[in-house]
Amino acid sequence: YDIWDVSKVLTYMRSCPKPSDQTFKMLSQNLALLLGLLSGGQRCRTIHQIEVPDIKLSGDMLCIPIMGKIKQTKPGKHMGPLRFRPYKETNLCIISLLTQYLKVSAPFRRTERLFISYVQPHSAVGKETIARWCKSVLAHAGIDISTFSSHSSRAAASSKAKCVGIPVD
Repeated sequence: YDIWDVSKVLTYMRSCPKPSDQTFKMLSQNLALLLGLLSGGQRCRTIHQIEVPDIKLSGDMLCIPIMGKIKQTKPGKHMGPLRFRPYKETNLCIISLLTQYLKVSAPFRRTERLFISYVQPHSAVGKETIARWCKSVLAHAGIDISTFSSHSSRAAASSKAKCVGIPVD
């Protein structure tokens, strides 16, 4: 079973302009993929559920609860929040990208959903759009998108985490 190399994508993202110099489109795409990768390979459907009022940044901890019903939701069992700490490289820091994304998207925002279209009418995007954005970043990073889809980021994230010794839990 082939899995794409996460380090190729991280190298690409490091080469991008700093978050404050990225376009709305680039911020949208990079944030979507980085959220998927750094949250343990969450599905686009899960990332699609994120709503701005639920996002909490306190001190050096970003907490993003997933309030909507997702695939893993069962009676009495709901997914725990996504938690992130700052990272020294701003292009790979969820907090830096998210903060800039919220700043750039604020004038256009008419929905509580985190991800909105970077073209008019700037409405909330679907999980298919988020998947397309992730695939676009993979292509820019040199990953063969005829072989790998955005869904493959789940396996890639898990494999990379195991290789660097991050516990599964």
